[in-house]
Amino acid sequence: MFHRSQCTVFILILTLVSPLFIEASAESTSYDVENGTVIDADSELVVELGTVPAGWWIVVSHDSGDNPIDVTIMTKSNWDSFSENTQLTNATELSTTFSIFRWQVEQTDDYVIIYDNSERFTGGSDGLVAATIDKGYGTEGASARVTDTSYYDYENRHFIQPGDLLRYDFGQIGPGSHMILNVDLEDWFSGGVDAFVVEQANIDSFLAGEDTWNRN
Repeated sequence: MFHRSQCTVFILILTLVSPLFIEASAESTSYDVENGTVIDADSELVVELGTVPAGWWIVVSHDSGDNPIDVTIMTKSNWDSFSENTQLTNATELSTTFSIFRWQVEQTDDYVIIYDNSERFTGGSDGLVAATIDKGYGTEGASARVTDTSYYDYENRHFIQPGDLLRYDFGQIGPGSHMILNVDLEDWFSGGVDAFVVEQANIDSFLAGEDTWNRN
């Protein structure tokens, strides 16, 4: 999409979204869990990721066959003091046998990734039987890769309730600028998404439901 005049641009996305992008060369460190690793019933596997700077990404994948587990990333201090009142981050998949997602760190801190096979998290796995981490190929059954990839100006993972929206301000966009928008759904088979790029001059009209904004 090309803009002929300088403007402030907002993107508004309605629904549950999970952007994933192809990455450029970057500094990265992988924290792998070997194929065949067993997480016993009512237990968890915790991998410390060390200090991760704000703006970096953590790329996660796992396969636990027929037995669902919970996968979540949080600060080490939150994990050490975890209680039922601890809020989970957007880097969370509950009761799932397979996950692949990328999450951007919002603040510099020490982080851990938890592969949980218990009833610790509300709405998560019941932890009644052991779960085996195994992708069926390669050497790792789960992986958390910390990377400084910054090829794209904005990339993140969001959970948005029905009827709500995500709004992001791209700031000033100069004449001739080329904007590439890529939005992936968590459930692309049955989910839906509406994405709008709106100039600042029209944002109030858009949010008020008026049909006077630019439908670029």
